[in-house]
Amino acid sequence: APGWRADLEYSEQSDRFFLEEFFEKEFQEGKAQETYAYLRHRNGNLGATLFANLRRNEFQNQNEYLPQATFTFLAEPVWNTGVYYTNFTQLANVRSRYDDQLDLDSERIWRFDTYHELSLPIDLAIAQLAPFAAVRYTGFEEDLARDGGVDRVITTGGVRLFTQLHRAYDTEWDLGGLRGLRHLVSLDARYTNNLDTTQDHEELFAFDAVDALDHFEELSVELRQRFQTRKAGSPDESFEFLTLGLEAEYYPDERRDVRSRNDQNFLYPMNWIPVAPISTSGSFQRRNWSNLYFDLAFTPDAPFSVRWDMEFNQYGEGVQISHTYLDFRPSKAFALTFSHNYVDGVTDAVGFGVQWQATEKWRIQWDEQYDFDRSEFLESRLA
Repeated sequence: APGWRADLEYSEQSDRFFLEEFFEKEFQEGKAQETYAYLRHRNGNLGATLFANLRRNEFQNQNEYLPQATFTFLAEPVWNTGVYYTNFTQLANVRSRYDDQLDLDSERIWRFDTYHELSLPIDLAIAQLAPFAAVRYTGFEEDLARDGGVDRVITTGGVRLFTQLHRAYDTEWDLGGLRGLRHLVSLDARYTNNLDTTQDHEELFAFDAVDALDHFEELSVELRQRFQTRKAGSPDESFEFLTLGLEAEYYPDERRDVRSRNDQNFLYPMNWIPVAPISTSGSFQRRNWSNLYFDLAFTPDAPFSVRWDMEFNQYGEGVQISHTYLDFRPSKAFALTFSHNYVDGVTDAVGFGVQWQATEKWRIQWDEQYDFDRSEFLESRLA
């Protein structure tokens, strides 16, 4: 129904090596195996979710939420003051489950978490500036020592800056499908700082990112370039045939914030880029910048398209992740796909696919994927 969504998923495996042995591609690239029920309702800027999951596979390390209820209220104007209010509130009964062979006891607590933010957008001619302040209260049923309930308050402040410049060119190129050209450049920067916290996260159970919150500071930057042109036969409609993006984060206090795994690094109001350890040693580098994230999408009004993204470590590690996809569609019935997926220390695989819609009812599909790191085919499929 409009505004409603329900998901159900069940996963039970006969043994811990089943996927790795018989479905290698799913083991390496697929989503985590889960058993859960999820219900969501959304109405404009209001949303609510109800989530519950159970661990069915005895060899998995997993958190169970029995249940987790979340309410969200995004950027609601406060009367006519120009101030906007955002709220995230969650109640969860969370339990940790470990691989049965580890013989570790499960832990379980109730947790109430609520985040409240006020922001004030200010127009500065060619840019918009939006300072914001927030407070987050989290109540825990017990602390790590089981000495009773714990209350934690975190205060946060920061500012967002957004600007977009554009210019139009009278450019025509029939072969490339250009019917006029508009170039848009946008810069989105955000500084966020958890100024104070009343509780050290090391004294709490570490179930998920909410429990790991503490002092943290970052500056995130996204630079995006978009190129648009008019659709063939529809001069009033435009589409983006090329987009280029660059994203990164800067951490002023590298000794505190990036020398270990920090789940908070991708939990709102922080940005989404986590800092990973060195692939060979597992240790964390001393660094002020995150990896650099690049992405490209070339989708002209032509029978081909290119998509690419890359994660680059500028502190001597080089390219750590990259994905490339080339699609060719010479006709509505025939398609070719070439791909390359690279994850440092995990996989270096090329793929090839052919799809032919021979008739209205019959489709022929052939897919191959070969991993150079393992010197074997991950997938060979003819359907």
